[in-house]
Amino acid sequence: MKQFRILAALAFLLLGLCCFDSRWRVAAAAEPLRHQDSLGTDCRSITSPALPGVYLELTTLQWTYSLEQAKSGISIEYQVVIDHDLSGVRPIPMDTGQCERPGLSGLIVSLRLSGNGQLYCLCDIGSCPPHEAEPVVLKSGIYAGEFIWGGHNWTGPSDVDHPKGALFPPGIYTVTLSAKGERLLPDGTRMPFELTGSGDLRLTP
Repeated sequence: MKQFRILAALAFLLLGLCCFDSRWRVAAAAEPLRHQDSLGTDCRSITSPALPGVYLELTTLQWTYSLEQAKSGISIEYQVVIDHDLSGVRPIPMDTGQCERPGLSGLIVSLRLSGNGQLYCLCDIGSCPPHEAEPVVLKSGIYAGEFIWGGHNWTGPSDVDHPKGALFPPGIYTVTLSAKGERLLPDGTRMPFELTGSGDLRLTP
């Protein structure tokens, strides 16, 4: 009888550990996705409940550049990952003039580099007529994209061809990809979404 009680207690303990591990894994899945590139740079992706299985991922392999390399142009590569088809998705431009349009993924992806009082983004590329995109179906797949940055402060040309500003000084800067919009559900509900992917870029003298 004593041996039976010991075996029963062990079985109960193992069951409890199993359940605890399951709860931990569910909670961990809700945290931002993180990975490190080949140089150890921490890259972060934040998803949205409105678009399950969709995220932005920086795929650039090099994250440290000299100022001269930046002036010659830095390639910032990324991908949009869509695990399965999603219908009723309406992307929203993030520039002030509402001129941005969707890429092959069906989403509008914008780039921002910031930190230490510096800023680069295509926040103002001009003015466009009001336009509300029709809802689309995001097709499953991996869609690669690229931005080229020349190391300067700039918020876009606007309608008057604004010149680029001063070069970023040496330092660590945050690279952020964003995609915004809403998803229209069959019952008429509108679910806003915002996806982001980010990493740290280092400029050296």
